Amino acid sequence: MANYAASNPGRLNVELLHFYKCVPAELMSLVVAPLLIGGIIIATDKVPFPYFVAPAISVAVAIALLRFPFWLFQSGNVCPAIVIDAEQQLIAVFTDLTKGDDSYPAVFVTSAPLKKMTGGPFQRGNKICFATGYLGGNSDSWEQIKGYPINCGTTSSKQIENRLKTLSDEDWLEAEQVIANLSKPYKKGLIRL
Repeated sequence: MANYAASNPGRLNVELLHFYKCVPAELMSLVVAPLLIGGIIIATDKVPFPYFVAPAISVAVAIALLRFPFWLFQSGNVCPAIVIDAEQQLIAVFTDLTKGDDSYPAVFVTSAPLKKMTGGPFQRGNKICFATGYLGGNSDSWEQIKGYPINCGTTSSKQIENRLKTLSDEDWLEAEQVIANLSKPYKKGLIRL
């Protein structure tokens, strides 16, 4: 199995409370998923293992979900993103889905908690860094991405500025050109180019 590493890892000192303030749905999944899994296991009439295993599985799921923001902001790939609609809180992220030598450029249009993020207020055209994790796909390219703006992982303007500096003028120019050509109205999702 191949080992993939981000070409531009986040290396962010994560502020977990700020992350959950920006993205409360992640906090809900941290609470609900383990309870749901544990409940389903206990509710099953024929449990193939002792009942104490259900809480152990629930705790393992909670720990995995709790580690996600740390992994994402420290090891996820930092990509250029641009605010495309501040009122609707939409951003467009330019990325490459490659797992190897070929290029698989894509744009990910997604919601971002612009009103809660560090560094606001945000306007159309503002540049932000997006910590990206890649999922699924074949041997050549990833199928999906998941991530959040770096501004959701910290309240430190210095850390945000340092991450912005990891992207070159060419990175931003390419992102701006591709994102400027997106069709309107904007539709959320991954657009392969």
